[in-house]
Amino acid sequence: MSHKLARRAASVALSAGLLAGGSIALAAPASAVGSSACTSSKVYAHGHYANSAPARVANGQSLKFRAGPGKGYTAKGLLTPWTHFYATCSAKNYSWSYGKVTSGVHKGEWGWVYSWGTTLGLPG
Repeated sequence: MSHKLARRAASVALSAGLLAGGSIALAAPASAVGSSACTSSKVYAHGHYANSAPARVANGQSLKFRAGPGKGYTAKGLLTPWTHFYATCSAKNYSWSYGKVTSGVHKGEWGWVYSWGTTLGLPG
């Protein structure tokens, strides 16, 4: 079955279900959260733990900048390699860091980044 035909069949099935009185449940993205979701005042990046610390997106990485600590939260944008970020706390066993972007397109915005794609400290 071609891709176009499969899409059309799915559309017809969806329409028939709705006409028969069915409903469709779509998951909404999780609501934005700030530092209230932090579970630790320490942050982690590349094997190092610290209190609030400057960090940067690791070379060769691009990270989604999110409204909360997890993939279920809306992506606010993309942080490109070397974007600076001031991490203030973390959640989910240090996997997500909350802080303020200090360079680049999202400079001045607060949000969450996946910690494993960051490096603590800024290059001299």
